Amino acid sequence: MIQAWTHEASHHAEHGLGWNFEPWLVLPLLAVAVLYSIDSVKLYWRGRQRRNLSKVLFWAGFATIAFALISPLHAYGSQVFWLHMVEHELLMVIGVPLIVFSQPGTVLIKGMPNSWRRSTIRVILSRGLLSIWHSATELGSATVLHTAILWLWHLPILFRAALDSEALHSLQHVSFMVSAGIFWTAILNQKRKHYGQGMAALALFFTSLQASFWAHFLPSLTGFGIPKAKITSCSADYPVLKTRLLPVLLCGCLPALSMS
Repeated sequence: MIQAWTHEASHHAEHGLGWNFEPWLVLPLLAVAVLYSIDSVKLYWRGRQRRNLSKVLFWAGFATIAFALISPLHAYGSQVFWLHMVEHELLMVIGVPLIVFSQPGTVLIKGMPNSWRRSTIRVILSRGLLSIWHSATELGSATVLHTAILWLWHLPILFRAALDSEALHSLQHVSFMVSAGIFWTAILNQKRKHYGQGMAALALFFTSLQASFWAHFLPSLTGFGIPKAKITSCSADYPVLKTRLLPVLLCGCLPALSMS
């Protein structure tokens, strides 16, 4: 039986472990960058500059997500388990929260053409969507959703399927980023709602435990389509300790640092 990690590794060996400039990946990133830049350009020509911290946060988050998805990290993650987990943590623990904290919604909408802007605002302000958004970004529901997404995609059968299919792998990344965006929005809103910083810190700790669990135990799950030998011995330069310890540190420590 062809193991998932071996299959993905051979695929990248044939096509090269380089930067990924597939149009379906680059074009959405480029569109977001352009939309965000338009408002900045408008303000520049009007002699007005503002929200400098928000810009720094947005571009730092954007660069982190782009690096995780486009750089050779994505390809090498198919061969080295801890790099695969680092890619996920760059998306969920660094890139997404930076963008959420930059609150880019208004800037992105201002960058749209007038017809798109009006339609987008109507959709966003619709009663049904607002109700769903407010419910989803409550701390409890956001934590449950993000935890469920983590468990779902790290079940061995789906984890292997995502390795075998680039389309499914992309869907995995999208769902990680959407659920993380909802979760970090709930964390950001902790001062505006009835829960405080203590509950937000508890939610962060709880979700970090889930991620740490999968980072530590997934390499041990053989017999379910996860090729343990390929994960833990994929490179003689990376001992087993690194393949397990580094993801645990990333999953467990970075969320805690974000609350400080």
